[in-house]
Amino acid sequence: MRILLTNDDGINAEGIRELASALAQEHEIYIAAPDRQRSAAGHSVTYFMQDNTACRADIPGVREAWAISGTPADCVYYALYGLLREKPDLVLSGINHGPNLATDCLYSGTVAAAMEAYVIGIPAAALSLCGRNKAYLKDCAEAAADLLPEIFPYISGSDCILNINFPCIPRSEMAGVRITQFDGMRNYAKKLEIIPENNDTVILRCPSTPVTMKTSRRTLEGDVTAVEQHYISITPLDGDLCAAEVCKAMKGVFQ
Repeated sequence: MRILLTNDDGINAEGIRELASALAQEHEIYIAAPDRQRSAAGHSVTYFMQDNTACRADIPGVREAWAISGTPADCVYYALYGLLREKPDLVLSGINHGPNLATDCLYSGTVAAAMEAYVIGIPAAALSLCGRNKAYLKDCAEAAADLLPEIFPYISGSDCILNINFPCIPRSEMAGVRITQFDGMRNYAKKLEIIPENNDTVILRCPSTPVTMKTSRRTLEGDVTAVEQHYISITPLDGDLCAAEVCKAMKGVFQ
């Protein structure tokens, strides 16, 4: 397959390099990724507001690679609408250095890049390692490469993307695959410092301390639970943000 890789950690991140290495043995690999860290960029785009730059990069095993000054979604847009001579069969975003579980997906540039491909009509998946131990990125990349033939039929019609989260453990200790839903809401609260600068201005600062994330509504079918139990979590996502049950209830009142 012809596969486009992207991410939000930047083109020099180890996750995208390990993924490219694992896939290049059997597939034609291209990269269009941010030229710097763009985590939590969400689905922000700049391509209709400003010019961006794309610089060629030399990455072993990759047919063509571009480091782009825009957001993750920008990178996919530029690649699919001009930088690549032919459209890819698949877009893979990641491997992210850290989880994209439950409501993480609302912030995630990794997931947003896959969603940009979905909007354009190209099958896509987002890949994340649920931990910061980079020693397991290779395990994650190899597991992703082996999963690819099994998951591709489910996204080949572009009806959804797959959000895939790998536990941060050796591959030999992974318990298998679990198809999941969001495990409720994640709480990201951090203390905000408000520092007076003058009479009209204050500095707003969130200290760069680790966030202890709490997740509501935990279930056996949830993504957070699956990863904690050492399963690879696969959550199908689509672009329909409608709360179906609330919509149905409101129709009973207003129609």
